[in-house]
Amino acid sequence: MRVIHQSQLTEEFDGTLPYDNSEWIEIRTVGTAADAVQDRFTKIALRYIPYLNSLTVEMVWLVTVIVTVMYGIYNAFLLLDGLCITELSSGALSAP
Repeated sequence: MRVIHQSQLTEEFDGTLPYDNSEWIEIRTVGTAADAVQDRFTKIALRYIPYLNSLTVEMVWLVTVIVTVMYGIYNAFLLLDGLCITELSSGALSAP
């Protein structure tokens, strides 16, 4: 034989469990609305993941190009600096 403890029954059944039907409905409705919002967000996020992956690949490519260009500019600067020093030391150019 199973016995249900008094704390598990509502007052309607001579128990002590507090129960408010309006509160229960509100909790269930809010929970359902929150679940719906979360489901909608998940669907939208999943739709944009391929675009984000593509964007990431393009950003990596762009950063690689920028670094390559900056490296080229730096090397050109070093080359010009070296030429100027060579020309100054040989006497072909005079310093201002």
